Amino acid sequence: MNKQTGIILFSCLYMLGIIAFIYNHTLLCALFVFITLLFCLLKKYIPDVKHIIIFVIIFLFGIFNCAVNLKFDDETTSFADTNVEAVLKVISIPTNNIKDRTKFYADVISIKNDSAEISNIKAKILVTINDENEKIKLIKIGDTLNLRGRLKTPQQAKNPSQFDYYRYLQYRKTFSLLYTDKDWQITGTSADFTGKFIRKLNDTRNNILTIHAQNIKSPMLEILGGIIFGDDAVNPDEETKSSFINSGIFHILAASGMNVTLIFGIWFFFARNLRLNYRFSIITGILLIIFYTFMTGFGPPIMRATLMLTLILIGKLLDKVTSTISLLFLVGFLMLAFNPLMLFDIGFQLSFIVTFALILTTPVLTFNFKYKSVNYILGACCIPIIAQFYAAPLQMYYFNTFSMYSVLANIAIIPVLSIVSFIGFISSIIAMISPIAQTVCKAADFILNPLLVYIVEVAKFFSNLPHSIINVQKPSLIQIILYFAIIISLTLAVKFKFSKKKTIIVISILLLSFCSSFINIPDRKPYILFFSVGNADSILIKSPDNNYFMIDTAKTGYLNSPSQAKNIMIKYLKDNGIRNINSLIITHFDSDHAGGTVDILKEINVSNLYITDVSENTQLSENINQFIKLNNRNSTIFNGTKTIYDKDDFKVSLIKPEGELIKSENQKSLIVHIKYKNQSCLFMGDGDINTYNSLSDEFKDKITIMKSGHHGAKETVNDEMAKNTDLFIISTGPNIYNHPHIETINTIKQNNSEYLRTDNHNAIKIIPDGNKTSIFAYSPKYRKFMHIETK
Repeated sequence: MNKQTGIILFSCLYMLGIIAFIYNHTLLCALFVFITLLFCLLKKYIPDVKHIIIFVIIFLFGIFNCAVNLKFDDETTSFADTNVEAVLKVISIPTNNIKDRTKFYADVISIKNDSAEISNIKAKILVTINDENEKIKLIKIGDTLNLRGRLKTPQQAKNPSQFDYYRYLQYRKTFSLLYTDKDWQITGTSADFTGKFIRKLNDTRNNILTIHAQNIKSPMLEILGGIIFGDDAVNPDEETKSSFINSGIFHILAASGMNVTLIFGIWFFFARNLRLNYRFSIITGILLIIFYTFMTGFGPPIMRATLMLTLILIGKLLDKVTSTISLLFLVGFLMLAFNPLMLFDIGFQLSFIVTFALILTTPVLTFNFKYKSVNYILGACCIPIIAQFYAAPLQMYYFNTFSMYSVLANIAIIPVLSIVSFIGFISSIIAMISPIAQTVCKAADFILNPLLVYIVEVAKFFSNLPHSIINVQKPSLIQIILYFAIIISLTLAVKFKFSKKKTIIVISILLLSFCSSFINIPDRKPYILFFSVGNADSILIKSPDNNYFMIDTAKTGYLNSPSQAKNIMIKYLKDNGIRNINSLIITHFDSDHAGGTVDILKEINVSNLYITDVSENTQLSENINQFIKLNNRNSTIFNGTKTIYDKDDFKVSLIKPEGELIKSENQKSLIVHIKYKNQSCLFMGDGDINTYNSLSDEFKDKITIMKSGHHGAKETVNDEMAKNTDLFIISTGPNIYNHPHIETINTIKQNNSEYLRTDNHNAIKIIPDGNKTSIFAYSPKYRKFMHIETK
C-alpha cells in the first residue's frame, strides 16, 4: 500500500465513523469495516496487522470525535419559550435579504427572564429583528446589543422530507433563536483587535460597493457584489434570483469555492507566464486567496475552499510529487477533525466532491491540438461538464431539481466569470487607496459592466427555455453511491488503462445494479399520512392502486416565508415521486386549512379540486379563486353527498353537511369518509358534534380512525362518537385556543377510545389492511417512521 492510498483510506474510515454515529449504525458499520479490512489483509492489499489496528483506531476516533462535538443544548435553552432580555455581541455579518428584517449570529454575554439570569456563558444564538426602521442596517459585526424578545428553540423535523432546522443549527452549535421587533439598541462596539479588524473590512467592502454603484446599476451591481464579496454583500431581486436558479448558475451570485479557484488560477497563470519563481508564485497566491477570504466576510464556502486549497498548495510546496487527490483527502480529514459535523453541510459536500472530480478527471481529458488556445477552450468547457456530472446527484437529493441547461450556461459564462472575478477583486484591492479609488473603480467598471450584462442575458436566455429546471424524485443513497462508482470506475479505467475485459465486467455489474434500483415494485398497501403542521390540517391518502388524495393544505407562510405546503407536503411528494393527485379537497377557506392551496396547484398536477361554497371575504380565498380562474383549473364547488372514488374495495366519499343545526362556517366544512373493506375513516375538517349528527348512519357506523374536528376543540367529540371510534387523530400544535380542549380529551378517555396528537407524535402514518391497522409515528432522531403500539 502506497502513501497516497493509505491517506485516502485513512480519511474515508474517519468519515465512515462520523456517519456511523450520526445515523445510529455504529455496530453495522463496525462490522463492515472489520470484514473489509480483514479481506484486504488476506489479499495483502494491506501489508500487516499494524496497519489494520491504525485504521480501526481512526474509525473509532471518528465515532468518538463526533460524540464529543455533538451537543443537544446549551445554557440558553432553559430560557426557551419565554420573553428574555439579553446582552449580545454580533459575530456574523448581518443579512438583510428580506425587507425590514435582519438576521445574524451573536455570542451571549448575559441573558435573563422573570425567573432567572445568567452571564459569562459560552453560547451563541441566531437573532432575527423585524423592524421597518432603517436603523437595523446600521448593525455591524462586533456590535454589542441590548435586546428584549422571545427566545425559542429551533424546530425539529416532525415530518418526513421536512428540513430539520434544529439539526442544521445543532451542527453549527446554535440551540436558540431570539426574535424581536423594535425593542433593541446598539450599546457599543467590539474593543478587541479581531472585532475591529473584521468590522473595518466590512466597512471597506461596503465603501467599495458604494463606489461601484456610481457606474454599475442593478442587477449588475448585485452580481458583482456576490461574485467579489459574497452573498451577504448585496441582495439581488427575486426575478434575477429565479433566472439564475433556473439556468443553473445561481452559484455565481454568492462568492464560492469556484471564485477562490479562479482567482488563484488566473494569478498562477500570469505568474508562470512572467516566469516568476514557482514557490513565490504559490506563496503569493495563497496570500491572495486568504485576503479574498477576509474580504468576503469569512463565508463558510469560502473558508472551506480557502483552507482546502491552501493546505493542498502547502503540501505541494513541501512535496511536489505528492498526489493532489491524497492531499485533498488529508485536508478533508483535518477539517473534519476540527468539526466532524461539517461533513453534513451541503457546501462542504459539493466543494469536496467537485474538487475531487476535477482533480481526478481533468488529467484524463487532455487535448493535444496544435494551437494552445484550442486546448485551453476545450479544457475550460470540460470543467462545468465534469462539475455538473458530480454535483447533479446532490442537487437532486437536496432540492429535487435538475437544471437542464446548466452545463451550457456555465460554459457560456466561465470565461467571462474568470475575468469579472479577477478584475473585480484586484480593482477592489487597489480601491482601498482612497485618492485613486474613484478612478480605479471607474476604469474597472468600464470593462466589467458589459461583461455583467452578458451574464444577466445568458441567465435570462437559458432560464426562459422550455423545461429549464425539472423536478425529480429524490434519489436513494444507494443510487448515488452506484452513480459515483460508475463514473469514477470509468475515469480510473481510462486513466490507468485497466484491462478492457475487467473494466467491462465491473461497469456492467454497476450499471445493472444502478438500473435495477429504479425498478419500482407496485405497493398495493394504502396508507393515510397525517402531516404534523401545528394547529392546522393536511392529510395525504393513498389508495391500493396508487391514487392519491389530499385533504387540506395547512397554513400560509408567516410574513414572506414559504407556506407549510411548500416546506413539508410538496417536498414529501417530490421526494417520493408523487407528481399527480387524484383529488385535492379543501374543507373550507380558513388559513390553517387552505393556506398552501395555490402552492400545491402550482407544483403538483391535481386532477380534481373540491372546495366549499363558503367563500370568506379574505385575501386567501380571493387568491385561491383568482388562481383557479386565471389558470383555468377544474374545480367543483361541492354540495350534497357523492362517492368520488371507488376501486379495489377502497371507497372515498365527500359530504357537505346540511340541516338546521349547521350554521357556522366550521360546521359547514366538507367531510371525507373512506371505506376500505371492513374499516372506515372519517375526516371532520373543522366540524363539531352537530356536524357529526348531520351525517347519515352509513358514515357513522363503527369508525376505525377519526380525524377530530377543529383540532380537538370543545364540543367536537361526544360520548357517541368516542364509543363508536377506535382511534382519534388530533392535528394540533402550539396555539392560544386551548386546542385540544380538556373536555374533548376526557370524553375520549372515559369511553375507552384512544387518541394520538401530531404535536406529540409528529407525523402519523396509518396503514390499514382492511381488518386491522398498523400505526407509525415519525422519529426525528432516526429520520423515519417508527411503529407504535395502541390498545
